[in-house]
Amino acid sequence: MKKSRLVYVASLFIVALIISSCGGLKKMLKEEGNIKYTVDPPVLEMHGDSVKVTITGTIPQKFFHKKVVVEGTPALVWEGGEKSMKKEIYQGEKVQGNNKIIKYESGGTFNFTDKIAYEEGMRVSKLEVRLQGYKGKDASKPDKKVVDFTKKEVAKGVIATPGLVQMDSKVISAKDNFVRTSSESKDATILFDMTKSNLKPTELKKDEVKALQDFITQAQQDKRREYKGMQVDGQASPDGPVQLNDKLSKDRAKTTEDFVNKEFKEQEKKEKEVFIKKNPKDKDLIKKFQPKQFDFKTMFKSAGKGQDWDGFKAAVQGSNIQDKDLIVRVLSMYSDPDQRNKEIKNLKQIFTILKDKVLPQLRKSAINVKVDIVGYSDEELLQLAESTPDSLKIEEILKAATVTKDLNRQLKIYQAAARKYGDDWRTHNNVGYTQFMLNNTADAKKAFEDAKAKKAETMVFNNLGACYLKEKDFAKAKELLTSAGGAGNEVNYNLGIINIKKAEYKDAVSNFGSYNTMNSALAKLLNANVDDAIKALDNAENKDDAMVYYLKAVCGARKQNAEILFNNLRSAVGKDASLSAKAKTDMEFLKWFEDDTFKNIVK
Repeated sequence: MKKSRLVYVASLFIVALIISSCGGLKKMLKEEGNIKYTVDPPVLEMHGDSVKVTITGTIPQKFFHKKVVVEGTPALVWEGGEKSMKKEIYQGEKVQGNNKIIKYESGGTFNFTDKIAYEEGMRVSKLEVRLQGYKGKDASKPDKKVVDFTKKEVAKGVIATPGLVQMDSKVISAKDNFVRTSSESKDATILFDMTKSNLKPTELKKDEVKALQDFITQAQQDKRREYKGMQVDGQASPDGPVQLNDKLSKDRAKTTEDFVNKEFKEQEKKEKEVFIKKNPKDKDLIKKFQPKQFDFKTMFKSAGKGQDWDGFKAAVQGSNIQDKDLIVRVLSMYSDPDQRNKEIKNLKQIFTILKDKVLPQLRKSAINVKVDIVGYSDEELLQLAESTPDSLKIEEILKAATVTKDLNRQLKIYQAAARKYGDDWRTHNNVGYTQFMLNNTADAKKAFEDAKAKKAETMVFNNLGACYLKEKDFAKAKELLTSAGGAGNEVNYNLGIINIKKAEYKDAVSNFGSYNTMNSALAKLLNANVDDAIKALDNAENKDDAMVYYLKAVCGARKQNAEILFNNLRSAVGKDASLSAKAKTDMEFLKWFEDDTFKNIVK
């Protein structure tokens, strides 16, 4: 009897042990709803093409059994896929192991932090915490089978607003150096005998005088040359009385003026003869013909300059006369021309040289004729570039392409330029520019590579970087853009796109600078400058674009301003009906999903 009693008591003890051994985990399962979860941020966000998850769980007092191990694995689940995150393990006080301990009496907290690559389907998703528990003295050796806790949904959806970034990278066209109107002048000097002002036939036969005559002939016959002015300065050598030299210089100027005037009259006569020869039968046309005339009243200036002291100094200093610097310095001490003339003649040892070599060159009249050469008009350039491009110079054909706004016409002109002037990197660069603007990225990249082979310009590095941005090769784009410093604001803009992709929003705002675009507004929004983002969108060139309205609606949601949200979302959907489906799943609008106005806009 006593033995039976002992057996009975022992059996009860074993049953109690079994019940208690299961009871700790079962109790936790029963009370799992008391675990409190917080997620930061409450709605997950995509940044830098990844989603960072931070979950904090709070364990109540007298919940976590001393001999229990719990493994937790958060998972993001969406239609057609899921991604598990890093597993964390927690253990009770009496479990051997190196995991964080949660005390039974006081409870505690556990944390999950991980980052996962973003996929488009994650926009509509749920974040679950999946717990498994088991009992055991050693965390690595469960005594019993592993028990699953109920999956706990702790967050819904992913905000993917950075994904609105547009690959609107910017390229730079090379500028032409076309100058429509250039100036040209021709000089000639006519020498005179001492105290004389009459023209010597030998002087009129000099090469420089003939060159001046040819210059006038060319100006007369070339319709693109326009007279701009003529200056005749008569001068005398500083070796005679001032009064005489003043009169001589004026007389020499007048004599030269008469010669030039006669020359212009001869050219006008020749021009008319040429015209008559070309149009011998058209008497009315001949009668109306007016040759190009030089307006002496407004364009001609003539002056007697008196003694040419400056010319004297220059001639002496340019000679091989001994002590020439000293001579000039001593003579410069006398401001009175007559006294200076006297001192010149006192230089007996060198006066013969001055009389023969220097002074004759100062008895002269100097002639200067100026003309403007007027280039082709824009209309002429375009017509020639499209009909006979080979007739144009490099700067002319580059300019011609800028006359039209039609990218296809521009492309043909730049391609013609590249065929004729292929050694000039600008021709290939601008072929690439127009190809890029026509969305022919592969052809643009090839042309930019051709330009780079001719000259490694920073502009070309930017343009290649822009192509790689279009292709979403951000690493290669960054490499090229880093080498493009100084090429223009376009470089910084393109770097701003990369900044957004890397979640460097402050840098993006800085790089976008004063640009008002979808991307610059997006950077401001992501940098928490919502009002600045709205201003950028209001001032954007394409402010009536559907996506501009859509982003402004997102700004309204961030400001908790239903009017801004609804008005702009309505405009966005009105311009692009596909944005209705996008808005329905955009977690930026989560708060308004059940709002009747919102539902009516996106229905």
